[in-house]
Amino acid sequence: DIGTHYRSAIFYANDEQKQAAADYIKELGDSGRYTRDIVTTLEPLGEFTRAEEYHQDYAKRNPNQPYIRGVSAPTACS
Repeated sequence: DIGTHYRSAIFYANDEQKQAAADYIKELGDSGRYTRDIVTTLEPLGEFTRAEEYHQDYAKRNPNQPYIRGVSAPTACS
């Protein structure tokens, strides 16, 4: 998927978390495991709004949904 609506982000609460996330992104990027750059952004944790209930555990509740099977699960499990 393309666009900021679908971007991946890591939200950090303090500088230690931010540095740990940045170090891990660098480690993964340097590993050669991925053919494209890791574009996950680091964002300060702000106000959090819980999504609607039907969004909670979506992949777990819908393992055979085409997007979950073809995109999300292979990416998360690689």
